[in-house]
Amino acid sequence: MKEVSQVMAKTRRQERVASLFQEALSEIIRRDLHLVPEAFVTVSGVEMTGDLKVARIYFQIFGQVSPAEILSYLEKRKGFIRRALASKVNLKYNPELIFFLDPRAEHEQKIDQLIEKIKKNESAHN
Repeated sequence: MKEVSQVMAKTRRQERVASLFQEALSEIIRRDLHLVPEAFVTVSGVEMTGDLKVARIYFQIFGQVSPAEILSYLEKRKGFIRRALASKVNLKYNPELIFFLDPRAEHEQKIDQLIEKIKKNESAHN
């Protein structure tokens, strides 16, 4: 039964809570967390489980800083982030937070590199 519910489409409530979390997290990161100045961190997406007890948070990190370093920092500050979220988004339960690097940025960079490589090859042959 659980497997079926996980496969089903997201409910409006899940999407609404995820959107609220994304907005609140963006504000918390920008205003309250003191990340290294060389890093620009954006919350690119939030996915909530059906019971709203777990939030999967996807980040994109720009700048000359190790993504692993930023994720480690976020993990260390998870308690603070959860409390700050609880004060901004009123839910029955304060969800567990799981942080992920958003793979889209890396994929986009690889695509850009491939396009540049193709352009160079075309110009070399003309």
